[in-house]
Amino acid sequence: MLLGVIFTDECRATLDGPDGFSRGWVGHGFETPFRVRRQQGGGGVMFWAGICGDTLIGPFMVEEGVKMNSEAYCDFLTQNFFKWYKSQTLSFKRKCIYMHDNAPSHASKYTTDFLASKGFKDAKLMVWPPASPDLNPIENLWSIVKRKLYEAGKQYNSKKELKEAIKASCRTISPETIKNLTTSMDGRLVKILESHGGYINM
Repeated sequence: MLLGVIFTDECRATLDGPDGFSRGWVGHGFETPFRVRRQQGGGGVMFWAGICGDTLIGPFMVEEGVKMNSEAYCDFLTQNFFKWYKSQTLSFKRKCIYMHDNAPSHASKYTTDFLASKGFKDAKLMVWPPASPDLNPIENLWSIVKRKLYEAGKQYNSKKELKEAIKASCRTISPETIKNLTTSMDGRLVKILESHGGYINM
């Protein structure tokens, strides 16, 4: 059971819905709900989070205009994740594994050396294979957060309002829900093996 793995990822949310898109049913005789129409979903925000055991780490907002290259990613982790990490027990630090995908900013030598300097190297650093969203339980977290964000076709008037809503949505997610996600890894791996690496529904 991979309880000691810190699953991490970035996510994007827009003012007008998941990637600026919304759809749904309208009953016969009812008016279509009014929606503000804006180019590119009115803009959006990037945020990062991690889950480990029953704990949600974050969410932490990516500053607007920041290009997430290796240097920016490492600085982001220093200012956010590692501030949380420093407060954890020594026993947790000894057994935990840091997981991220192999985006260029994550897989670069600069980032690898940086994480190694923080103690995450060799078996303590898990680099995720490309195009494997079925396996990463944090993808299910994003689904939960976005359902809460855009319930009943909700739109937002500003990026500040959206950021506050993201934080509020995350606060409503229980430790039990997080634990269900992280402990689902064994089952995901078994299903992937049974499907010979094919798509699974989690």
